[in-house]
Amino acid sequence: MRKFAVLLSLSFLGTILLFEVTLRIIGFDFELPRYMVFAKETLDAIKSGGYLRDDSLFWKNAPLKGDINSSGLRGPQIEVKRNIRILCIGDSCTFGAGILYEDTYPHKLELLLKDLKLDAEVINAGVPNYSSLQGLRLFERDLLKLKPDIVIAEFGVIDQGYCYFYSDSEQKTRDTLNNFFISALNKSKISQFVYKKIFISSGKNRNLDLGSYPMIKPRVSAPEFYSNFKRLAAISDRNYIKLIFVKPVLFDFNKGSVNPTGEDYIFPEGYPILDLYEIFKKQKDLKDFFLERDFCHMNSRGNGVVANEILKVVIKEKFIHSRPVESRVR
Repeated sequence: MRKFAVLLSLSFLGTILLFEVTLRIIGFDFELPRYMVFAKETLDAIKSGGYLRDDSLFWKNAPLKGDINSSGLRGPQIEVKRNIRILCIGDSCTFGAGILYEDTYPHKLELLLKDLKLDAEVINAGVPNYSSLQGLRLFERDLLKLKPDIVIAEFGVIDQGYCYFYSDSEQKTRDTLNNFFISALNKSKISQFVYKKIFISSGKNRNLDLGSYPMIKPRVSAPEFYSNFKRLAAISDRNYIKLIFVKPVLFDFNKGSVNPTGEDYIFPEGYPILDLYEIFKKQKDLKDFFLERDFCHMNSRGNGVVANEILKVVIKEKFIHSRPVESRVR
C-alpha cells in the first residue's frame, strides 16, 4: 500500500513537471493583470532595471540610475536640511521626462530662491507615470521623514489615463514577508496557467480580450482624486507643512494650443492652486514651451515659467518672505 502511494506521488509530481516543461517549451506566459504595471513603457523600464517593483507603490525610481540619488529621487544627494526645504511630488511632468535635471522646474525654482539669497532647497520627488494615489503613498511612507516646509503637488494627467482591468485602488498589494514565496510561485508556468483560467472564468473578465489589453476605466476616479488630496492635505496640516496644488495642462501640438485637464478632477478648497492652463493660455508661440509632439511635458523654457509662477504663489501666500517676484524665464 505504501509503495503504491509512493508511486502515485511520483507519478503526480512527474505529470506536474512534464506540464511545467511543456508550457515553457511552447512559450506560455501570463502575468496576472491585477499586478500589471499600467503603462507598457513603465513595465519595460522595470524589466530593464530603470524602475524597481514595489508592493505598495507598484514601482519606484531605481536608486543610483542616471541622475537618481540613493533615495530614489531625481537630483543630487539629500544632505543636511537647509533653512527652507521644498518638496515637489508628481508624475513625469514634475520628474522632467525628456529633459535634463537642470531644466526641470524644481531645480529652476531652487535657483530662483538662491537669487533671492534664501537658504532653500527644492527636492524633485516626481516619478514617471505616477498617479495621485502613488504620490500620496510615497509621501506618507518615504517622504514625510524628510520634514519639508512646503510641498508642491502636481497630479492629474496620469490619474485620468486608462488602466488595464483594475484601477489603482483595486490593485492588491502583497505582504512583504510573503514576497519570496509569491514571486517564486508567480514564475511557475503552471501557476500562470491556473491564474489565467481563473481570471478568464470570472464573470467580470470573461469578455475581456487579454491580447489587446482593453482600457476600461480611469486609473483614479474623480472622487478618489479628491480623496487622495484631502488625505495629503490632512497629513500636511498635521505636520505644519504648507501645501500648493499644481493643476497640469494638456498641449495640442498640431494646433499649438493648450487645454485644461478634466473639470471633475478637483483639489480640496482652502489651499493655493496654480492652474497651468490659465498660465499658458496667455502665452504666444506655445510650441516654444513644450517638447515637440508631446501632450503635456514642457521643455526648459516651459519649466522656467512654472518655476516663476510657483515662486509667486509661495511669496503671495507668505510661505517665505521676500521681495515681489518678476517673471524670469530661465
